[in-house]
Order: sequence, then C-alpha cells, then structure tokens
Amino acid sequence: MSYIILVVKACYAVGITPDELMPRTVASFASPKEDLSFTMKRAERFEQRRVTLLDQVRVARQRQHLDQSAASSVVDYHVLPARPRSSPTKGRRSPPRSPSGKPTTATGNDIDSTVVETERRRLEKIQARQLAEMHQMINWEIKQAELSAKQADEMAERKRQEDTAERDKARRLREAEAARRQRELDK
Repeated sequence: MSYIILVVKACYAVGITPDELMPRTVASFASPKEDLSFTMKRAERFEQRRVTLLDQVRVARQRQHLDQSAASSVVDYHVLPARPRSSPTKGRRSPPRSPSGKPTTATGNDIDSTVVETERRRLEKIQARQLAEMHQMINWEIKQAELSAKQADEMAERKRQEDTAERDKARRLREAEAARRQRELDK
C-alpha cells in the first residue's frame, strides 16, 4: 500500500484532513487591523496543534503498519507439520543476542525515542524558520514605519513651503495693489 494512502487513512483515523497538517507561514495569520503579537500567538497555537496532530497521525500510521504487517505474516497452522510436544523448550528460539549477551531486539522505547528525537529536531527547524520569519516581518515593519515617517516629514516640509509661497504671493499682491493705488493717488 502506498505511503500516501497510509498517511491519508491515518489522518482520517485521527479525524482530520491532510490539509490541516500543512504548515502555514506567519503572514497567513496576519490581519490588517491586528497587532503583530496577536498574529504571532495565533501562529504559535496553530503550529502547536499541528505538531500534536502530526504525532497522532504518526502513531495511527505506525499502528496501521503494524496491523498490516501482522495480517500479512499470519501463518496457516493447519498446513505446518505438528511439532512434538516432548520438551517445552524444544523448538523455541531465543532472541538474537549482542556480544554482551543482552537481546538485540528493538523495544518500543527505542522506536519511541527515535520518533521523539526526530520530531524534536523537526520542531527545532520549524521554530528556527518561524523565528527567522518573525525577524523578517519585524524588520519589514520597522522599514515601513521609517518610510512612512520620512514621507510624513517630506509632506510636512512641502506643505510648509507651499504655505510660505502662498503668503509671499499674497504679500506681493498686496504690495502691488498698494503701489497701484498710490500711483493713482499721485496723478
């Protein structure tokens, strides 16, 4: 059975769709009228839930894989010749042993610790990526604020210059009008 089919079946066994496991960027949580801290909290909550769901899907997938391998390894005991029952230990095999004499079979704890370690490394990568995204967003916001402040300063300077030019023009018009009246009076 295909790996993808197993994952989809595991998702449905947990009660979710595969889309819910897809990672999302912090920017996808942003809202125009919302503070960045709220956006970050929402993104963190989503990522924590996604990691929990991933763990549940992994467990369900492992369970399905074990069930499938157990079903394929079922032996028809009616076909095998009967084993003599003279000795209870005869025919039993002990698990393979390491040079120290301890059994070498992988335990559930070994598998769990490997899964946990892999998941821990994956989470560290996700957190590092999110931190980089957050720094990038903060730097972008700082740059936008600086640009906005610069534009506001330029606009204020332009307005001041326009006001000064209008006052000068009005003063010149008044002076020209006064000079014209004076010339008429002098006639």
